[in-house]
Amino acid sequence: MPIDLGMEWTDRLERVDALAVSKKISAEDRSHLAALPEVVVLTHLILDPPTSALDPKELYLATTAC
Repeated sequence: MPIDLGMEWTDRLERVDALAVSKKISAEDRSHLAALPEVVVLTHLILDPPTSALDPKELYLATTAC
């Protein structure tokens, strides 16, 4: 069954826009977050890695929660 990416991205963008912090982020960056949430999460983990050892399951859930 094909996925309607337009509808999925619109839903993601609405969820991002609902956050108070989104008002401080440019519309272009909010669009990137909605379209590529996995890249944003992985970039965050690379640039600011956890300081303590995480349970692999918790890390997986954190990276797939977007």
